[in-house]
Amino acid sequence: LTKYNEPVGLLTVTGPKTLVLPADAAGPITSTTAENVTLTKHECVATPNIPAVKNLVLGALNSTLNFDVYTQLVTADISGKAQSTWAATLAIATDRLVGNPALTTIKIGGNIQLAEINLCPKLTSLTTTGSVNSLFVGNNDILETMSLGHTAYMGTNGANGGPGSELRIVQNPKLKSLKSSTDYPAVINIGGNPLLATLDLSSYKTPLLAVPGALTSIYIHTNMLSGDYINAVGITPTTPYRETVIKQAGLATLKTLIAKYPDAPNPPALDMQISADLLTLNGSGVEAPLNTRIWGDTFHTIANGASFDFAWPAVGLVTKQEFALVQ
Repeated sequence: LTKYNEPVGLLTVTGPKTLVLPADAAGPITSTTAENVTLTKHECVATPNIPAVKNLVLGALNSTLNFDVYTQLVTADISGKAQSTWAATLAIATDRLVGNPALTTIKIGGNIQLAEINLCPKLTSLTTTGSVNSLFVGNNDILETMSLGHTAYMGTNGANGGPGSELRIVQNPKLKSLKSSTDYPAVINIGGNPLLATLDLSSYKTPLLAVPGALTSIYIHTNMLSGDYINAVGITPTTPYRETVIKQAGLATLKTLIAKYPDAPNPPALDMQISADLLTLNGSGVEAPLNTRIWGDTFHTIANGASFDFAWPAVGLVTKQEFALVQ
């Protein structure tokens, strides 16, 4: 069945393997045979009952849909309904792909509050466009790269009723590179990706506005970020103190953003725990995690001439002062 061009109520389709509905705004849809499904304008809040679907295109998503019920799904192209405000759009349009055993390719676009792509063991391609305010990608066994092109939701004429963007990329064992695309961060959590060696977070340039309760949390840890740690050199009667230098190109892409945050406790507050994983020492030698390097940095750890000493316990970089050492 193709080109059914009317808003539909209860619709049951039996037989065809291809189903195309340009307008679907009313009631539930059921097809136990359709493998290729295009719902160009799916504003209905009911989850389509299409258990055999393999290739799904769904536009104008206007509700929470959990796609894990589609166990045969191989490709998905999902976009949220265009709206003008946060309250009308991102608070209701939610896309979850959790535990889809056959999914290889997914595209996310339009206006989406939350896109969760988790436990998809065959996923190899992930692309985002439009406005995706919160993106979670986790526990995908063979995903090596992703193409992120979405922004945080800003609304029309720059109006932003949202809380800030969220990016959580965790526990993807084959992920090798990541480049962000959003700004106004509320959450950046990148961890447990043991092959992630290339990181570019330069899209983050603007802190949240200084309103009560505004908070940005940044956690970067247990990846494969490499670089070099140059120990501080202590002050002597004839030579000045020389500060520590942490060379890690991926982390350095956050310097513009972090430098703009005010000192605590002024909003927007900054809560961070940022680490690198494979740092040589003074340009050579065996690699070690940042925490190991911090506690071997005698002249900085004891603040002998340094402008500050490293926080205890060593859990990475947790203050603006500490992060300023990154180059």
